[in-house]
This record gives sequence, C-alpha cells and structure tokens, in this order.
Amino acid sequence: MGFNNFRSSNERHIRFTPESDKIIFPTEKPSEPEINYTPELAPGCYNSTFCEYVPNYPKEYVKHTIKNMEDLKYLSFVDESPEISQRIDLPEDDSLCTVDSTVIFPKSARNKQNEWLFIINENSFLQGVRIERCVAENTSCKLIEGFAEGYMTSCRQKFIYRQLAAITTNGTVGPDWFSFPSSCCCHVKFNGNPLQRIASARMSINNNNNN
Repeated sequence: MGFNNFRSSNERHIRFTPESDKIIFPTEKPSEPEINYTPELAPGCYNSTFCEYVPNYPKEYVKHTIKNMEDLKYLSFVDESPEISQRIDLPEDDSLCTVDSTVIFPKSARNKQNEWLFIINENSFLQGVRIERCVAENTSCKLIEGFAEGYMTSCRQKFIYRQLAAITTNGTVGPDWFSFPSSCCCHVKFNGNPLQRIASARMSINNNNNN
C-alpha cells in the first residue's frame, strides 16, 4: 500500500468511490493515488535555485520516510544563524556589497544536473542552510576611496553546492548536491585604454621605488 493511502482494505460492502462513482466490490482494493515526485514551482521560485514553499509537497510520504529510515537522521543539520555568528565573530570591516544573510529550510532545490527535487524538511527532520544574497546585484561596489581610472566594479552573486537528503523523481530517498547562494563579491573589470593601464602600472612601480 502506498505511503499516502491510509484507507482500510477490509471493507465488507459494496460502495461507490466519490471520484468516479465506480463500484467497489468487497474483493477489490480501491485504487491508490500516484505520488508526483516532481516539484511544482511557485512563481517566486522561477529565478532561484531553491524554494521554501512547494504546492505539491508530499508531506505524508516525507513523514513516512523519516519514520522508517533510521540512517536518515545523520543527514539532518541546521547552519548557524547570522545573528549568532555576528555575536561570536570579531567586528568586521564594512562589506563592499550589501548582503542579506539568513537560514532557509528548502522544500525543493535544483541539483547539479539542473533537476528540481523535493528536499526532506519536516518538524522532526530539519535541513537548514545558511545563505547570503546580494541586495543589489550588478550595482557598483561600495568603495571608500575612488577606484583606479578605467576600472569598473559590480556586485556579483556567488553560489556553492551543499549536500541534502532529497527525493528523486522515481521516489527513492538519498543525498544529492544542490546549489545555494553563498556570498556577494565585488567584481572588478578594466574597461579603459590598455596603454593607460600599462602607464598606471609603471607609475605605481616608480613611486614605490622612490619611496
């Protein structure tokens, strides 16, 4: 019997199913609804690599899996929250890019094969991933002093792969690697005249030698 079918199979009389009015005889078993193991993406997740809300999340299947797979508990984890890290770590210099740091509990995510899979995440089994996102990606970095002439800066989102327990498209459960936003870095690119760049480098060397 399927994980999400809890109806009794020992019925003693003829009845009709509400879905199709098909007659069910005492010797027959009601048909079991099939589970769709492919996540449906909410509109807010189209441009992301993970989703915390999934309309068709197989909650009962997940609960059954957590209960019956003892070894699964070794994959449960929750990253340290940004607030705790800030209290423990030494004071940091201002970041060149404004970021938003938080711990998320994804219900689906995109793996290395670019497939969206369900992630095991319920009250009795949590997988909390700390992420860091650019608040204003592709905008100029925050620089205290003017940058060298001919160079342009921009904030770029960086990603990292994390291993989480997931449900494959055929219903099996196991670890897989998923992409999550990990940091926002300042990217520097030279857009000026190459000769000007060489001249600036020589001038810098001469100044260092004179000092």
